[in-house]
Amino acid sequence: MATGAIGTDLSVYLPKWLATRLREGREPSDAPFVEGGNGAVLFLDIAGFTERTDKLAQHGARGSEELSNLLEDCFATLIDIVNEHGGDIVAFAGDGFVALWQSKDISYATHLAAQCGLALQQAMDGGPPGGGNELRQRISIDAGKVYRCKVGGFDGRWHFLVVGDPIQRVGTAYRKAHVGDVVLCDAAWRALAESCEGERLNDVYRLNRLKSRLLLAVC
Repeated sequence: MATGAIGTDLSVYLPKWLATRLREGREPSDAPFVEGGNGAVLFLDIAGFTERTDKLAQHGARGSEELSNLLEDCFATLIDIVNEHGGDIVAFAGDGFVALWQSKDISYATHLAAQCGLALQQAMDGGPPGGGNELRQRISIDAGKVYRCKVGGFDGRWHFLVVGDPIQRVGTAYRKAHVGDVVLCDAAWRALAESCEGERLNDVYRLNRLKSRLLLAVC
């Protein structure tokens, strides 16, 4: 991967944190790195996506076209919502994605992630009646220390990853959520306990509402 300045066309395909490093010339081409910091992590899983794609695959070219439209309508909308709430999509995983908010103020980052989670929930629940939208979501949110990494180097191949306990925990927590829910892990619940309403559910907390709305800080 080229380092230094990057064009707009390339930057839209990269996580924001990596695009920033490249733009600022902080990305050496031949060295690994690890950067740690506090953050909130959101994982969204699209329930029913695999079943829907399997059905469409049985219809040949027409099914492929419908699948393309489904991806555009669904994922594009969800990605826009994450961007509008200041999140950085750092990985696509299976039928969903992982988004990150980093801030020295962990409560601020978690609140933004929770606002985004509720907005994603509303968007998935707000499909047109009778429109055949069989897709719903499960969303999990956690907070804590996360690490942005560059690993590899064999044969000149490098991989850029975001890792940490919160990412592992959201990958477990979403399985405990009901379809349509936004759930908080313990650390995220503690960060939001005074500013949200929710209830205990299968070792996680279902987020029902936030008592206030934060504005996204403009850098």
